[in-house]
Amino acid sequence: MLIFLSVLRKNGWLVHGQSLPGWDGFVDFSPDQLSRAASNVPLGVDILSAGGSPSRIRQLQSPDGWSLDTSYLNCHVRARGGFQSGSVVVLMVTRPAEATICNTPLEPGVVLTIPGGQDIFASIKPGAGYAAAVLPADTWLDIQETTTRMQAGGMPKAPTAIRLSAQGSRHVGKRFAALPSHLDSSGARNDAWRMPAAVSEYLSAIAEASTDQALAERQLDRSLRHRLQQAWKADEYVRAHLGEALSVMRLCRELRVSRRQLEYAFGTAFGVGPAQYIQLTRLNESRRKLLSARRTGQSVTEIVMETGITHLSRFATKYRTLFAELPSETARRPAA
Repeated sequence: MLIFLSVLRKNGWLVHGQSLPGWDGFVDFSPDQLSRAASNVPLGVDILSAGGSPSRIRQLQSPDGWSLDTSYLNCHVRARGGFQSGSVVVLMVTRPAEATICNTPLEPGVVLTIPGGQDIFASIKPGAGYAAAVLPADTWLDIQETTTRMQAGGMPKAPTAIRLSAQGSRHVGKRFAALPSHLDSSGARNDAWRMPAAVSEYLSAIAEASTDQALAERQLDRSLRHRLQQAWKADEYVRAHLGEALSVMRLCRELRVSRRQLEYAFGTAFGVGPAQYIQLTRLNESRRKLLSARRTGQSVTEIVMETGITHLSRFATKYRTLFAELPSETARRPAA
């Protein structure tokens, strides 16, 4: 039996799926529902052959004009449609198949960018998988420029396809794989981006992987003094805003450096990347507060939320890995 699409509203986001918290559940789509398979992109869909199993789709939509879909299509479809100018589709192939979108084969490592106002046409055979973000064109240009510190040069007039390197594909794949566990209903909304940090991080990874790496390498600031200054300035910012929704993108914007430069600086100063550094800083700050919990009367949950952590079970696992005890055990200790 097919599970029909349900729509749930949580913290301002529209989550299409079976379960909350998180963007972690797929919904089986019947053939008649496939016209709704692309969020914010009206499509006319013809089924050319039945599949052996239902198509599986999960969707995250925001009233602010962006969406993110993951689709695994298990039937042969022909689709045609369009969407409004001022928006853009950024599509990343997750599972190749005999399929084309706008005359671009869906092959491994391909990122397809489709500007608004274009006619979208696709022929997709069973087995194809892709993640498609629809967002305002200005937001996409801003993500590109913030990530790379290079002028994006405006939106292309026609669909463009870029094949990522093997390293770039792995980099984007890791961000994509991390999305479900980071898009939970308790996550703080990042007002600077009007989307969860995990989504902007994923799009930032695509922007970085799509950049001319030789040019990006030449633009790195290799001064040791500058790298250390950048890392310690970022550290000050992280500590001052620890209770907020922090992302690598936000640090890049604050320091006016590319993502690659920021990772270079953190690797030099701290031996870990900026995302891991934010996590470790939160864990250490939580421990300091937990050691004083008996004196302050704060609960573990209160302390964790103060330090910007929103997923308690993941926090407890990482805390125990780092400190060899559970947060609750730390909180029960007598004050030193």
